[in-house]
Amino acid sequence: MIYLDDQYRCHMENDGGNYCEWEDTGLHFAGKSRAFIEGYRVVPEGVTWTDSDGRTYEGLMISPAVSFDILQAAQTAYEETRDTLSGIQAVQDAMLGAAEGEDRLEAAERFALRIENAERAADLVAGEKVRG
Repeated sequence: MIYLDDQYRCHMENDGGNYCEWEDTGLHFAGKSRAFIEGYRVVPEGVTWTDSDGRTYEGLMISPAVSFDILQAAQTAYEETRDTLSGIQAVQDAMLGAAEGEDRLEAAERFALRIENAERAADLVAGEKVRG
């Protein structure tokens, strides 16, 4: 659910303000970050809104309320972080899965040693490519 303030700016939470609820049935914001969504304005279907410049909009109108470059940068950072966290979670799941029936601390130490060895191997390979 997305909450709209009196200027039709999007909010992901109703913090007690006088917001109306708007459901994104068209999935305009599917997969988008909170910062991306909260940088938008939505005038719902059947509503008329006049901006500070005197322009009138009749919904459904979905448009950035801030520079799209800012929104795109926020979305890119969100996706990069999400991908990194997914990778970390996969590694952690594999480590803990391998640790069934044994001490998880021992498994974590073994895993750290594997990462260290992999980093050394990568450094050696990179060094060979530079020299070669």
